[in-house]
Amino acid sequence: MVRMAVAAGVVASQVATAEAYSLASASAQEVHVEAAAETAAEAVADSAVLSCLAKCAEPPAAHALAEPVRRRSEPIVTPRTHAKPSDGGLASPIFSPATSPTLVGSPGKLGDEEDTALFELNGLEELDPAVVSAPGKKGASLPMTDRAAQLVTEVNAAVATGGSARLIEDDSDSRSSSSYYIQDQDGARLAVFKPCDEEASSAGVSAAVTRGCAVGEGANREYLAYMLDMQSPAEFRAGVPETALVRLQHPALFDGQEKIGSLQRFRANRGGAEDWGAPSFSRKNVQNIALFDLLTLNLDRHGGNMLVSAESGELIPIDHGCALPSELGEPWLDWRLWEQAAQPVDEATQSFVRNLDPLAAAPLTEELGLGDGVWRTVCVMTLLLQLSIGQGKTLRQLADLMMQHEGESSPGLIERLRGDLREAGAAAKAVEGEEWPWSSADAAQSTWAEHCRHAVAAAQA
Repeated sequence: MVRMAVAAGVVASQVATAEAYSLASASAQEVHVEAAAETAAEAVADSAVLSCLAKCAEPPAAHALAEPVRRRSEPIVTPRTHAKPSDGGLASPIFSPATSPTLVGSPGKLGDEEDTALFELNGLEELDPAVVSAPGKKGASLPMTDRAAQLVTEVNAAVATGGSARLIEDDSDSRSSSSYYIQDQDGARLAVFKPCDEEASSAGVSAAVTRGCAVGEGANREYLAYMLDMQSPAEFRAGVPETALVRLQHPALFDGQEKIGSLQRFRANRGGAEDWGAPSFSRKNVQNIALFDLLTLNLDRHGGNMLVSAESGELIPIDHGCALPSELGEPWLDWRLWEQAAQPVDEATQSFVRNLDPLAAAPLTEELGLGDGVWRTVCVMTLLLQLSIGQGKTLRQLADLMMQHEGESSPGLIERLRGDLREAGAAAKAVEGEEWPWSSADAAQSTWAEHCRHAVAAAQA
């Protein structure tokens, strides 16, 4: 009953809008005061606690939104059937984290500054049987960082109080997937939403993107890229804006249709890096993005998806639907021509690279249903980066190794790796069918990683 009370309080807090708080009746305030006095005098029965939470006025909306979401019992979700329009006729949105298998333990690899908020929907059925169920592999909510959860809370409140979704026009690319600004009732942009069902076809893109990034998986890759960036200590992060994978449904949006997609915080900016020039940015900023792009094998990093922050002037990397491919391919990395990429990495960065876990992406990749190819790509790139940095190579040199230059007759690094990696896959498959004192999947991953280590060393020789 106590858990139900907490859940009820959370749902009430999420659904309530600033307008609803201001309209709270004096009688509700009296009930709140009486209940508080009663509680101070003697222990209140569970049923009374639930009744009090259901009736009492909540704190101001601004205060509620400022609180970071940390407790596992706090879902960012609003009820479907019990949500009532405010006096202004505004309905509350169905907005919840898109769910996927449990990842308790894995998010612990995140940096110390950011805890991961896990949203547990179990137990809310008694309060609202129409809560949107998420399409995860096992049904548990995907982990979110506190900042991503805060973004979901802000967008949820904005949509419930007259916010809207506005299509982002992009005349420069005829095959561009649809993206939307989620903005509040005053038109202030809060986030960028990319629905899975509005991703463009693969026509006209590079062969590497076609092979490695299936249509409809871009939102998952956006979310995975952010979560991998957050696993790094703060000083080595690329700075991907907070991102969540969500379900969104509201009568005023998309004709009331339920949409699943990535939700990324909008960052005020001065345009893309291509409008400013490489000397405008610090070596640390550029090298952090370069490290991230190499680890995730970004197939499409250009000046237009490195925004220049309006506040700090630093680069903000966005658009990672073509990163983390399921198959190795030739990347496109605009920063490789910049002077910062040709400069050696410092000792702290070298130490960071040496301590990277090649299998760090495996748990979350599996839970997203992206397939083994994605975590294997990260594994290959991690090992390759560790070997290259250990040999004293610069990030530009490694980027050049990954790209097959026009006119070259000898196979590039990617081609040299492919055959050996097929053998690694066969070895992992054989191990997976055997009995082990630990998970056979873990044994297969470790076997694949060890074969991959030898393959990377041979390809670099």
